[in-house]
Amino acid sequence: MKYGNIMPMKWSREQTDLLIKLFNEEKSMDEIADHLNALIDGTPGFRNKVTRSPKAIAMKLFRLGLISEERVEEWANETEELTKTQRKDKLRDEKNKVLKREEEKCAVCGKRGKLEFAHIVPFRRTKINYAKEAVALCHEDHLLFDEKNAFEVKKVYDHMCKKYSDYWKEYKLCEEYNQMTNKDKMWIGKK
Repeated sequence: MKYGNIMPMKWSREQTDLLIKLFNEEKSMDEIADHLNALIDGTPGFRNKVTRSPKAIAMKLFRLGLISEERVEEWANETEELTKTQRKDKLRDEKNKVLKREEEKCAVCGKRGKLEFAHIVPFRRTKINYAKEAVALCHEDHLLFDEKNAFEVKKVYDHMCKKYSDYWKEYKLCEEYNQMTNKDKMWIGKK
């Protein structure tokens, strides 16, 4: 069976034996994957191949009869919950960094109070919450920024360039012509 353009890598006897040994030592799926990937990296002819993910480890343990399908499902749910919690913690940490950097003021108008975490490069593009990719804005300025108001975007970009001396090297100010409104729209993107 193919996964995209990549053929699944067969399990060698050595990999299977190591998998069973580590499982019996009660190692986590992540730890087992790390050990197996270290083994694969050191095997001639296996360079630049697909590595073993924790999910692949769980599925192999199931196929070997060492864990039940219910345990695989339970592990997947636990992993998903942990990932969500870690993402929330990371987002909270990054929001706090942004608020501290902005001295708890809107980066555009300087208003204090309820501030919003605004992604400079849209989250749908980067899929990260990173302080350098965000700014604290009041609700009104956040709306204008999200509408790509050219004046607002330029103010945010200039603000970030003052905060980070190398910002202009990593990010660029882009313009787009909107035929619906006949206005230039601007946004910030990675170079």
